[in-house]
Amino acid sequence: MFKKPDTVFLAVSIFYAREAWYKIILEGIVPFVDEESDLESYYVALNSDRGEHIRLSLKTNKNKAIILAKKIDGYFSDYLLKNPSNKTKKSVPMGSLFTDFKNNSIHYGVFDFNFSVGFIRISESFHRDISKVLFSTFEMYGENHTDYSVEIILQIFTVFSNVVSFTKEMSYNFFYHLLQEENLSFSHDVLNQISEVAQSNFEKNKEELKDFILKNYNVQIGKFDGDWLNLSALCINSFLSEIKKINHTTDLNELYPYIVKAFLNMFDFKQKVMAYNLFLKTLKFM
Repeated sequence: MFKKPDTVFLAVSIFYAREAWYKIILEGIVPFVDEESDLESYYVALNSDRGEHIRLSLKTNKNKAIILAKKIDGYFSDYLLKNPSNKTKKSVPMGSLFTDFKNNSIHYGVFDFNFSVGFIRISESFHRDISKVLFSTFEMYGENHTDYSVEIILQIFTVFSNVVSFTKEMSYNFFYHLLQEENLSFSHDVLNQISEVAQSNFEKNKEELKDFILKNYNVQIGKFDGDWLNLSALCINSFLSEIKKINHTTDLNELYPYIVKAFLNMFDFKQKVMAYNLFLKTLKFM
């Protein structure tokens, strides 16, 4: 739990098998955040640290925190009892001293989340709004969500580039910089392996990649090919517009990496090098 004046954020982790995330999000989490009157705002993210789970940062008045915590525990304990996911094997991840948390369980305070961009209220709104994008992708892809994770991220890259009015060259330079930054986390051998797989995937799918990126390039907000894409565009545009209203001198370019990484973190997307490579190769091919 981390505090702000008159408010608290309850940090809730619901450990639930990845294969069934679409069920608990659409049947459990979405109804809860939509209908809970003591909830002022929220942020929902996927995560796999110490077990596959969904993280909820739930904002409420500090005087209602205990009441809300009891509601959370009752609501989701009941959901897990009636709708358990099937993954039961616990493991010790490489480099970790700790086993995974038990599947179908709820834990509090496992993570901290701070809106540290400098514009707290707007950042809170942005993370709530991109949570709705997450929900919308599960509505679109359902139980196949994991299988389409790379496609989802590539489309987010495309929408982002469009909203911030990047030319193809500007988009290439921006994502190339992010790729170089991400490369620092891997050895040369691992990067070579990823590059080979990325090249193979690109060669097999380059026409399809080109088509779905072109389809959503230079498109007006509201005219993208899919509800969740339009919602993504609105989230990004609103965030940047609100910040510009507060401080006209803000260099929005400095916030661009923050926006992209916010989406990547929310989706718990681990194949960043692969996605950056595919996007860059497609931009060159277009």
